[in-house]
Amino acid sequence: MKNCLYILLFSVGLMFPSCKTDDPNAKRKLVDGICGSGKIEKSVTNIEGSIHYNTEEKAFGINVTIPNTIDSEDFGFVCELAENLKQNGTTVIFSGDYRDYGKQAPLGGQEYYYLTISKIEKK
Repeated sequence: MKNCLYILLFSVGLMFPSCKTDDPNAKRKLVDGICGSGKIEKSVTNIEGSIHYNTEEKAFGINVTIPNTIDSEDFGFVCELAENLKQNGTTVIFSGDYRDYGKQAPLGGQEYYYLTISKIEKK
């Protein structure tokens, strides 16, 4: 009888293998407890960039092409972006701090960061 109980408990455990969330921001919120609370890597003022949705990370961010380079880009994941800016290709002028993302971008020449925005406006 004990064997049957163990088998039953094991079977129930297999039906619920993990605690999964549908919150696409959950991964980012867990970094240091707050989204983008890591070390500041660099700060920018009045930089032009474009809004894009990253399907791999399931988050919006601002893509900035580095001047005088062929293919270097900074992609800053914005934790809380205003709804009116959540459109691919929207050009913005912004200021803020790039923070450590803790993950390498899959494309060479591209760097991932968290981006804490202090000022943003559509161009």
